[in-house]
Amino acid sequence: YGQGLMTQAALLLDEMTDAENFINLMVTHCYLPRLEGWTAPEGIILHRSGEYWVPVNGYLGQDSHLADSQKALRLMFGLDDNNPENLRIKPRYPVSWNEMSISNIPVLTGNARQNIKYSYLREDAKQDFSFELEKPVKNMSVRLGPIPDSREIKNATFNGKPLFFENQASGDSRWVWLKNLNGRTGKVVIYYQ
Repeated sequence: YGQGLMTQAALLLDEMTDAENFINLMVTHCYLPRLEGWTAPEGIILHRSGEYWVPVNGYLGQDSHLADSQKALRLMFGLDDNNPENLRIKPRYPVSWNEMSISNIPVLTGNARQNIKYSYLREDAKQDFSFELEKPVKNMSVRLGPIPDSREIKNATFNGKPLFFENQASGDSRWVWLKNLNGRTGKVVIYYQ
């Protein structure tokens, strides 16, 4: 449970250095090919020899162990549909990850559920975020980052047109908010200098 809860806390606080370490550890210890593939260990302990860490599983995993790891992964996806009139997407992926995507994840928009998919690419000179929904949305906000400390944001575009953006410092990271987006599909690009 603890690994999932620590990962959730680091993600929610935008402490991305900690989050990356927790996510890497969680993924490393949750893949147990001899115990049904993916499962969440009850705990992780130091081996008696002091030479390595061992996932502790007295059984094949339990929902309470899996739940907190899955919640952490959902936070990474960043889908916030708590206000159905304004879908907010706040992906929180480790800084070292350059290419991410999700597909067929349900979100609430307006008074109905629909599926969303997106792809997110981070390069040296830009970040590129594309989304696709089943039906158009009237209002959506996207927060991208972390933004490298050594880079200044030159501009942002939505479907090729200039877009106003807001810089935000949160946790140990810098982010960019892009608001008042709409449509069924779209592409946001942030350019650095």
